[in-house]
Amino acid sequence: MNDEVYHKRPEWSFSTLKNILVNGIDWAVAYKRGDLPNAVPSSSYIDIGTFVHQELLGGDKDWVVKKYPDYRKKIAKEWRDAQTKTILDYEQVKQIVNISNAIKAHPNLQDVLANMETEKPIFANVNGVELRGKADIIQKDKNGKPFRIWDIKTTAQFQEWKYKCLRLHYDLQAAVYKTLYNGDVDFAFIIAETVAPYRVQLAFLTPEAWEKGESDLVRCLEAIKEFGNKEPNFSIMEEIKIGDWS
Repeated sequence: MNDEVYHKRPEWSFSTLKNILVNGIDWAVAYKRGDLPNAVPSSSYIDIGTFVHQELLGGDKDWVVKKYPDYRKKIAKEWRDAQTKTILDYEQVKQIVNISNAIKAHPNLQDVLANMETEKPIFANVNGVELRGKADIIQKDKNGKPFRIWDIKTTAQFQEWKYKCLRLHYDLQAAVYKTLYNGDVDFAFIIAETVAPYRVQLAFLTPEAWEKGESDLVRCLEAIKEFGNKEPNFSIMEEIKIGDWS
């Protein structure tokens, strides 16, 4: 299943579930069904993380290498205008390759990369809510049974990632995938730096983080079921108390 087909499916994913926690259920529902086009990154946005996934894990690549140094000549303009994929210059491609190679070189990932399945979609009904996921790396044991999901996170702020991960609700992501696999898998992160020296580090959740992620998942599922078939309402009745940051 390619990305376009996968992302058009109706199930809730981690990326749409976390919108409930960040923006509320009304915003999340509207965004999920495509009512908020301005909230989607523009076509000119370059997602280095996605391109690193494609370089590392294989499959079709959503970029082409820039063929001409500039587009002043007619032939160069025609080539540029004919492209349907993102055009990357040499330095951007070099960056992507460097990040991918750094991940491949990490000593503690050798067994992972040797015994893995990549980007396999999975679907499940959880407490009456349809969920989906597409794991970056599924690590398997010697009998071929999945036992850990690895998610690749790219960042230019390598030292800050561990402080931001809970604010970005990555604990919810872990809980979603563990639930999709009936609780039979662990979940961990591969943190890859997008600038030199391209550091790579592995990250695991504490019991407290697991508990928070699972609690947030329950909260999201309850919000979806309570919302039902209502229309999003953006007249927020809850008042803000300035100075109260609780």
